[in-house]
Amino acid sequence: AEVRYSEFTTSAHTVDAINLEQFVRLYINHRPTSGVTEDQIARAFSVLGDHTQGVPQWKQLKQLLETVGEAMPSRELETCLTMLLGPKGFKG
Repeated sequence: AEVRYSEFTTSAHTVDAINLEQFVRLYINHRPTSGVTEDQIARAFSVLGDHTQGVPQWKQLKQLLETVGEAMPSRELETCLTMLLGPKGFKG
């Protein structure tokens, strides 16, 4: 509901999709206080991703995030992952 009606008061339209930056912002605002484990991230990808492919390898995922759709520069990706995982959780 938070996303769906986020623009309703200004445009009278509901939101059906968000970009990666909005997703990360939303996740950070609602993430568990103890951080996210690697296993939790892997489960999220198995739910969201193509079940025939399984969890993507980091190199493949990084390439996709940096080149497909709304391409994300490496530095921005590292910043987002550090915010999600904490400075000790992200190893690049």
